[in-house]
Amino acid sequence: DLSSLIEDKLSDGVYKLNFEFSDRSGKTVTYPENSSYYFTVDNDISMKEPTFTDTSDGSSIKMKFEWKRSKDHKKTEIRYKKNSGDQWLDSNDFTTVTFKEYDSLELATDYDFEITNYDYAGNKQVLNLTKTSADWTEFSVTGTPSKTLYLSGEDFDKTGLTANIELNNEKVFTVNSYTTDLGTATSTGKTVTISYTYGGKTKSVTLPQTYYIAASDALTQKPVKLTNYPGKGGTSGTYYKFGDFPQRIAVNQNESYYTTEPIYNNWYLGNDGYFYEKCNADIYTSTTWTPDLTCSDDTVLTNKTDYYFKVEPIIWRVLTSNYNNSNKYLLLSENALTGNIKYYDPYTYACPTRRTINNESVELNNYMYSQIRAYLNGKYENGDTQEKKYADNGFLQNAFTTSAQNLIADTTVDNSQRSTNPDNNANYFNNGVNSFYCDNTNDKIFLLSMQEVTKSDYGFNQDCTASDSSRVYPVTDYAKAHYTLQLTDKGCGWYLRSPYWKPNTYRNSDYGDAVW
Repeated sequence: DLSSLIEDKLSDGVYKLNFEFSDRSGKTVTYPENSSYYFTVDNDISMKEPTFTDTSDGSSIKMKFEWKRSKDHKKTEIRYKKNSGDQWLDSNDFTTVTFKEYDSLELATDYDFEITNYDYAGNKQVLNLTKTSADWTEFSVTGTPSKTLYLSGEDFDKTGLTANIELNNEKVFTVNSYTTDLGTATSTGKTVTISYTYGGKTKSVTLPQTYYIAASDALTQKPVKLTNYPGKGGTSGTYYKFGDFPQRIAVNQNESYYTTEPIYNNWYLGNDGYFYEKCNADIYTSTTWTPDLTCSDDTVLTNKTDYYFKVEPIIWRVLTSNYNNSNKYLLLSENALTGNIKYYDPYTYACPTRRTINNESVELNNYMYSQIRAYLNGKYENGDTQEKKYADNGFLQNAFTTSAQNLIADTTVDNSQRSTNPDNNANYFNNGVNSFYCDNTNDKIFLLSMQEVTKSDYGFNQDCTASDSSRVYPVTDYAKAHYTLQLTDKGCGWYLRSPYWKPNTYRNSDYGDAVW
């Protein structure tokens, strides 16, 4: 038993053993004579402490351990936890691998590591280390924001911006948990500062762009039902406000009250947090008719003069809640919103011309290829020869935000020959014959037909020649400034989509009653 010899006296290694015997006469004998016994002492693993490397990069905070195996190394176990925590987060065994990288760590955080090494002799070595993950030194923001206009209360949109911190290993790491001073107060122009805080440090960057904050209700992005509204259908009618359009003349005509440039839809933002459109008045002039140019605040419009008009919610009356058996509401504006949009341009009574589209002759009163339809929906049919000035820039795109547009149904619009006659008499005009009707169209916004504007179910008089207050639509101040003729105590003429049964002429509602 050599344990007493080995224990705490011999270092690890391989030893040669021989026995020497002697007698009293001094003679010696070595055993074994020509060889030796060998034994091994293995009481210690003697593996050095692993090397630590900060491997953090732009994707994650990391650290890497590497170690060198002893000759009889069997395995290594590693587990770790936050220095401030009680629960071990991970445990791994390694037999041949000599490194381990930890990622998704937190910034500037102390982590405890317990590293246990085993050898084949049954020895165990435990190393307890505390290491600190990468810290940050600088903060920066790059990119261009996709949104600089907000409604009060909206969250800051980070799209287009990248916020980075520089680590103490000179790597750049992207962060999202930053704050801004956007705030909720309306503003006609402000800068926004972005701040990042971690580990008791805060650094900030002021963005170079100008941000604008409008009132929370400056845009009507969802239909809102109105109660007790005194509309065309009386107080028993159903009304909604939905979408926005310039209507009443602004109380304040001082340019200093508004942003210096339009910031949305060619609209300016006023100090009150609402949108306004500035336009040069193009009023109706005629030797036959005397237009009513008095605005809602008693301002009398002067031709070729700049005015601001407030963008306000559009009020709609529900004509039916089951349009053409679609279970969709059909809404009609309660006001004449604008004018000077021709049915087809260039159209003149003196020189009407047909067009050739897709190898077919098309009359000027063809609704499918009309300018008014293109304006309402911001789109054109394939092959249309018109100048595409309203492409993606029509009434639909200007009066409704993208999310609001998605709430408006795509409708198959009836443009049949039957739709060109009154609802109660399919043969009223030219014995029901009309060769100028067009194919059905698919639209979100459309004009009423002769048939629809004489439907009693919609609240209209069935007699197209009769006076009908339900067909009288008041003209907004903005529309008056856009060549819309309103006669005193009457409404204005407004388009129907139905063509007349003669070429180049379309139907419209007269100044307050009949349709022709």
